[in-house]
Amino acid sequence: MAEGEKKVTSFTWDAGNLIQLFEGKKSSLKSPEFLTEISLATKTLDEKCFLKWTLLAKKVIEMERAESDKHSSKKRRTTGSLAKVTKETMKGQYLGLYLQNNNDELPYLPILKVTFSIVKPTSGKIYSKGKELLMIVEGVDFGISDFIMIAELEKLSLCDLMILCEFEEAKKDIESFKPLLNNTMFSDIELIVGKNVFPAHKLVLALSSSYFREKIANDDSLTSLKILDTKSKYFEQLLRFMYTGKLDYMKSEELIDFKLIEAVCQYKVWDFFADYEIEETLKAGLNIKNIIPTLLLIYEARLMEETRSFFADCIYFTMVNLTSMVDLDFFKNLVTINPQLLETILIWLHWKLVVSKCKRKIDVSPLKESNIEKCISCKQFEALLNNQKYSDIDIQIGDKTYHAHKLILGTRSPVFDRMFSHNMAETISGVVKIEDTEPEIFYQVLRFIYTNEFETKKNDLILKIWIVADKYDIDDLKFECENILGSSLTHKTFKRTVTFADNRNMERLKRMCVLYFIDNMFIKEYDQRAAFNQLLYDLNFTASNPHLLLEILNALVLDCKLVLKNPKKKRIFCVQNVENSFL
Repeated sequence: MAEGEKKVTSFTWDAGNLIQLFEGKKSSLKSPEFLTEISLATKTLDEKCFLKWTLLAKKVIEMERAESDKHSSKKRRTTGSLAKVTKETMKGQYLGLYLQNNNDELPYLPILKVTFSIVKPTSGKIYSKGKELLMIVEGVDFGISDFIMIAELEKLSLCDLMILCEFEEAKKDIESFKPLLNNTMFSDIELIVGKNVFPAHKLVLALSSSYFREKIANDDSLTSLKILDTKSKYFEQLLRFMYTGKLDYMKSEELIDFKLIEAVCQYKVWDFFADYEIEETLKAGLNIKNIIPTLLLIYEARLMEETRSFFADCIYFTMVNLTSMVDLDFFKNLVTINPQLLETILIWLHWKLVVSKCKRKIDVSPLKESNIEKCISCKQFEALLNNQKYSDIDIQIGDKTYHAHKLILGTRSPVFDRMFSHNMAETISGVVKIEDTEPEIFYQVLRFIYTNEFETKKNDLILKIWIVADKYDIDDLKFECENILGSSLTHKTFKRTVTFADNRNMERLKRMCVLYFIDNMFIKEYDQRAAFNQLLYDLNFTASNPHLLLEILNALVLDCKLVLKNPKKKRIFCVQNVENSFL
């Protein structure tokens, strides 16, 4: 079909069926069910949709309502006040024609102009009347209640006539709409913004804004609408765009004003973001102060698809200026306000950037031998491990008892040192009872105290050993646990380890995890976008540990060299207040 060509689908029904209606044999008539083919073509999709309808014909008595002031006899006897009296008079009997929706699912259709006509096959249309079908509303028949007066229709020979129902997609015609801006001509709705009243046209509003389309479709009698949450100057600009496709000249910093973008999103005028000139002006107006509020507005309303190109511009701006943004409070606040946006930025970085090796390394060498020196040489004490010889303290865990020595325990652990330096119950009884760990775990801690070694490399056991080491303040054991956990990270153990480190403020181990993530997910061959997205979904940082997303972004910026994968396709932005940004 050539561009600009109108496609019309139609259905015809023998008008002779109406005789039953006029003779009073039936109150309404139904046609056989019929199909109409509707195009759902978009920029990325070209599909056909077949909708099922039944044409309904009804005899409708239209009434006129008139109000007048009359003295109520009852009130006149008491107060003499005036009462409003509503009087209804018959306007006339009409044939009403309606479409009954027979579809199980209600697709989001383009706006359709539906025209009902009385047709004489030999000479064409005798009478026509049309109406815009803005959307299908479940359980509501669409149509025209006063299609034609029955008195006029009875003058015709119905047996020679057909009822024709035509469907035509309504198109936005800017050249036709321009003269109607702020024009009362053909206006069928008023938009009230503060003290200002703007005459408007339902079809223009519905074609431009899915918000107005839904409002008008749900209330066919709507003649005025109050706009409560947008200032007049912004709404006037938005209305101008809907009618003309243009705005009054605005500087980029005025156009990117948060309130205008908010109004565009509130009233769902998505063509606004598709206009090239507006997009370029919006892009030029982006700065470090307004970028996050703009992204939040789009993201929280789930409008990424509707604002696709501009949303991409905002993300690119964020990537280019990330170095100067990660330390700013409004960026850090995303951790609590909207961590999903941080995750989205991370996904885009993975998609669009080449990341080189991290600059900083983690020191995994042993701690300075402060505690080790205190016990001279722990290897010499291995023979005393769980040995009653010279034992002066027992440690009971469940049904297990380990024999130990106060001097060695106190030398290696400040907690034991304080316990044995005072006249506490354990010192008096000679028994330390421990109830918050397993015997096998504490034995490994005891083994390390006596030998500087333990006998397991299993991730889950080392996590438990670290907890006991932390309780008794055995720093060198904690340090060794962190080394093993950090150096043995795998995709399988990563989430458990990084969550453990984060929940216990283990900054060094957490740093190891972050660098492991960058090294394996960004630097090494991990180009599968879907796999990366699935990994983030499985890690679920946004719900459990959102600040880890910020820490990963910080590490990417501070410790890595970042280069765009496709520099020829990049969007050009002014890098703002950044010394080491990337392009």
